[in-house]
Amino acid sequence: MTWLENNKISKSKIFQVGFLTYDLQPFTEECLYRVSNAIKPIVLKAYPIIHHPNEKKARIFLIPSTQKLKYFNINNPESTPEGFCANINWGTAWKCASESNIVVLFGLQGGTALLTGLLATIMRRTIISVNQTLPIAWERKRRWWIRYLKSWLLKRCSLHIYQTAVSRDVLLLVYKISVDKIFYAPFEAGASQFKCLLEKPKIQREQIRDQLGMKNEVVFLFVGTLHPFKGVSDLIEAASRLPKESKFICAFVGREEPRNKYGGTIKYYNEIAWELGIKNRIRFLGELSTEKLASIYLASDVVVLPTRKDCFPKVLVEGALASKALITTTACGSAGELIINGKNGLIIEPGDIESLAEAMKQLLDFNLRDKMGNCSRVIVEKVCKKEAETKGFVRSIYEAMKMQRGQLKRD
Repeated sequence: MTWLENNKISKSKIFQVGFLTYDLQPFTEECLYRVSNAIKPIVLKAYPIIHHPNEKKARIFLIPSTQKLKYFNINNPESTPEGFCANINWGTAWKCASESNIVVLFGLQGGTALLTGLLATIMRRTIISVNQTLPIAWERKRRWWIRYLKSWLLKRCSLHIYQTAVSRDVLLLVYKISVDKIFYAPFEAGASQFKCLLEKPKIQREQIRDQLGMKNEVVFLFVGTLHPFKGVSDLIEAASRLPKESKFICAFVGREEPRNKYGGTIKYYNEIAWELGIKNRIRFLGELSTEKLASIYLASDVVVLPTRKDCFPKVLVEGALASKALITTTACGSAGELIINGKNGLIIEPGDIESLAEAMKQLLDFNLRDKMGNCSRVIVEKVCKKEAETKGFVRSIYEAMKMQRGQLKRD
């Protein structure tokens, strides 16, 4: 007997679950594809806010988006930096709310999520939130109006999925969500897909290093948008404080982010490196394909993300899968879960240049890097489990369906 039959839901009235997503990157599509197969004959449809080329390859139902990102940046030393989508996709919000019995906010995607939540509430849909958050201390430092709007939206949701231990604590302690309304679905972050790329036999570490002009240097790798709050300039400054005789290179992979007044361009960061006298230690490799990125991970030695705000960055998952030692900050939501301080990496305070330099100095030691890198691979495979992620989503969707059925009966 199927779940639908057990819960007396007619097969003739097929439910639709609408996932509001930021975009449809490969790891997002893969997650929704798994969930879609697990809940059949319930229909899952994705509603991306921002266009992504991967939409053409999607194996799920979706409403394509043509909208491009308009970035909005807020930066104040007294609070957590904010960077988010400034434009609302009105059509996507309307379609997601009106076409779906259950609305899943796959991440709280700014104004579009707020509008979708409002419309879904008016239309009496059951709403599920999916949460990755900053650690408690940093979540509480966010601007009052951001926390207010987030609280308002969470209160519109009947159920909540948390994808990290930190997110659970934030939901319970900061936003006062009842423990019986939350479900766990660990963030898989595309780990299974990236693991396959790393295991391709054609990728040879020494060959890649030769192509990039890297010899015996320790390679500290940064991957991500070159946005100021990612700590790019912090990494360059910390590198300038390493012992002069040290053999190292800092390699940066990612697109420029010039839409702010705090830098964000390769030219800007190269000027910093030049002034600090370490221009020859800095390499900007630009934005790379996923296949080339996998090669760069294998050619590197340490993955560094000195971020001032990140929930669960994929770069750290990818670095761990490549068996690298990791460095990040307490403002990273995966600190303490994916990165355990002293075991597979080092965790510092954001903006603490001296501590960052000290962490890098420690990881110039091969034996320590090797030990931590081996631990990284073990930890990431325990944390990023796609079966557990799928089951968490399925369980919450079935619970939401029971709620929606009760709503339909009352109506």
